[in-house]
Order: sequence, then C-alpha cells, then structure tokens
Amino acid sequence: MDAPNFLRPGDLRKYLQAAFNVTTGHTHDGTNSALIATTSPRVQYFQIEDLAAGVDIADRVLLECPTGYAITLTSALIFSQGTGADIDGSNTSAIALKNGSNAIVTKTYTSAFTADGSSVTFGTLSGTYKVLAAGEKLKFSVTNGTTADTPLFGVQITYTLSAA
Repeated sequence: MDAPNFLRPGDLRKYLQAAFNVTTGHTHDGTNSALIATTSPRVQYFQIEDLAAGVDIADRVLLECPTGYAITLTSALIFSQGTGADIDGSNTSAIALKNGSNAIVTKTYTSAFTADGSSVTFGTLSGTYKVLAAGEKLKFSVTNGTTADTPLFGVQITYTLSAA
C-alpha cells in the first residue's frame, strides 16, 4: 500500500504564500516585518572593561540600525560588576549613550559608583535622539576625572525595532 500523499503538487507553494503573504508583512527584500512587531522589546547587553583612573572611552559604537528599520530605545541600565574608586565632585565619571554625536542620556557619578552586583537606570532618555534611523549608530562614552576609577560594568539597553 502506498503512503498517503498529504502534500499535493502546488500545495507547498500555497502554504508558503499564505505564511508569507504581502498582506501579513512579507517584503521581498528578505525581511518579515510581521515578525518584527514594535510591541516586542529587545534587550542587548554590552560588557564594558574595568577602566583605570583617568582613562576614557570615546564614542565606541555599540550597534547600527539596519537598513529599512528604526530603533527606539525604551530604557538603559548600568550593571556594576566591581567597586569603583576615588570618584567625587572633583573627579567625576560621566557615562553617555549617544545617537551619533547627540546625547541620548548621560549618567554622571559625583560620588561612589553603583554598588557591586547592583543596577541603576541611566535616567530619562532624550525624546528626540532615542530613535535611531537606518544607518545611525548607538555610541557609548566614558569620561573619567584624573583619579576616577570605574569598575568592570555592563550597559543594558531595551529597545523596539520597527520597519521604517
């Protein structure tokens, strides 16, 4: 006895067309915007090295918004993984997220760094610059005073990705 043929000629095409129909968000550039709903938050974590006193990071690129999309940052956190030293009003540590050269948010420490194992929000994100268009880069900077010594820490961003 022959095995039943559950997939007749032409059925596969019909099923694929139904799954990836233009009305459900499929575009022929290889993306499927229906799977990239703006209601689905994405979380990205970046490890930042332990910086010695007075050492800075200038405009390190964390990510680039892909062609055909927009990224909207919804929150940013700092996760401490050590103990900072000698951070005070005269030797601050400023940690910034930028959209190109424009500040999205800056967290400035004028006293002790966030406690080891704890997290803290960067603060309120700029309504203007928290949206990255295709090709724009999310950058990260640390500016430490002469004696400001930041520990190993991480930056976590939460964002949505939407078709442009």
